[in-house]
Amino acid sequence: MKIRQIIAGLALMGLALSATAIERWFPLGTKRGVASFASYPKLYIDKVERKTSPGLRVWNTNNTIQFLSEAKGEKVIINYAEDTDNSINRIWILTPREAEKPLRPGMP
Repeated sequence: MKIRQIIAGLALMGLALSATAIERWFPLGTKRGVASFASYPKLYIDKVERKTSPGLRVWNTNNTIQFLSEAKGEKVIINYAEDTDNSINRIWILTPREAEKPLRPGMP
């Protein structure tokens, strides 16, 4: 019984590790910039203050949701998407490997 639990645990750990190797896909129209996070809701992309939408979602380098206020003071390379009134509604904080790749809309 104990061996089955250990094997099941190892299998789940293997799945978790393989999930981190999956590259993220970004929607069409995604843009790239350097973001510096000030006090929420202020957001600067390429040194220009940008308006954020009320439903803003931020994904960190682990592809988990992060509150914008948690990134205060950080300066990172991001991909971002805008809604119809040019407000920022989605942000992906990029890993160094992702930042090296050229941005191709709709591709990882």
